[in-house]
Amino acid sequence: MAFQQKRKYFSIRANIVKRIKSSSSGLKFQITALTDIVFLLLVFFVATTRFRPTEGELPMGLPTTNLAGAASTVLIDPLIVELDSEQEGMIIRYGENEVMAETTSPEAMDQIAANFFDFYTTQNRSVEDPLELACSEDLKWDHLAKFYNIMYGLGIENITFLMD
Repeated sequence: MAFQQKRKYFSIRANIVKRIKSSSSGLKFQITALTDIVFLLLVFFVATTRFRPTEGELPMGLPTTNLAGAASTVLIDPLIVELDSEQEGMIIRYGENEVMAETTSPEAMDQIAANFFDFYTTQNRSVEDPLELACSEDLKWDHLAKFYNIMYGLGIENITFLMD
């Protein structure tokens, strides 16, 4: 009986070893599943890709030349506007003008816009001319935002901040 158990043990062991050897030497890739995954990914990326539109032309105006052949450029000095905050409102200084404005009423904002537009026209300035804002350290953000919005509403877009 012991002999039959040993023989059975050796045959089971031999079958296991035989299976391990045959399975390791017969390792194969499932190429069908791999190609299915690759094509699914390809379809996904093609379907979800957003292509950039073609770029159009940028309109450009080149400067005209004078008789000597040099380009005529006129540099316009920026208008410097000083902004400061007070308890009653905002102080705006530009040119020889100093305006104290209450920033809570829309009528006061309209008056600032009208005064500034009149000053711009008397100075023969256009909305393309540069405007520099010199802000005090006490200036409230709300006052700066309202003044900036007034200037932008007038069509003045070339607005920069004067740095120390």
